[in-house]
Amino acid sequence: MSRNLCQDNCDCGYVFGLKDFIGKPVEFRKYYDYAPKMGTKLICPECGIVYFGYIRDGYDYWGREQSDRKKAFLDEIDYGNGHIHTNREKGKFVKQSTNHLGETYVESLGFYQIDLSYYESYNDEGEGIETEKPAFICTEDDERTRWYQTRDAL
Repeated sequence: MSRNLCQDNCDCGYVFGLKDFIGKPVEFRKYYDYAPKMGTKLICPECGIVYFGYIRDGYDYWGREQSDRKKAFLDEIDYGNGHIHTNREKGKFVKQSTNHLGETYVESLGFYQIDLSYYESYNDEGEGIETEKPAFICTEDDERTRWYQTRDAL
């Protein structure tokens, strides 16, 4: 059992994109001790399966000192979590630039992944059905996992 399906497409083959998130109300799901995930209800326009969709993002800086990574720029890219993929796929994740000293470096463009869970279970197991009380819905702050950035009033 996992929180996510590790995919951005419906069982019928429809691929969800950013357009599917626009204008939808935000929901939060919190699984036990982990920080809440912000997402929304997504209903497949082709078959009607209901998902909780959320977006993960990340960023890696490939500095001047990491020459091995520079050499691998055209061949492969590690975008986190131990997943290494050929750097020929859409959304090329990195760009090669030159700094003010004329040195070449590789910089990450960041990445985002759309991930889905079945709506009723917030899980990779489920049927994708509508429900008024989805599992692990979160409506309160979590003091253990929230990183406060509030400044004191002057």
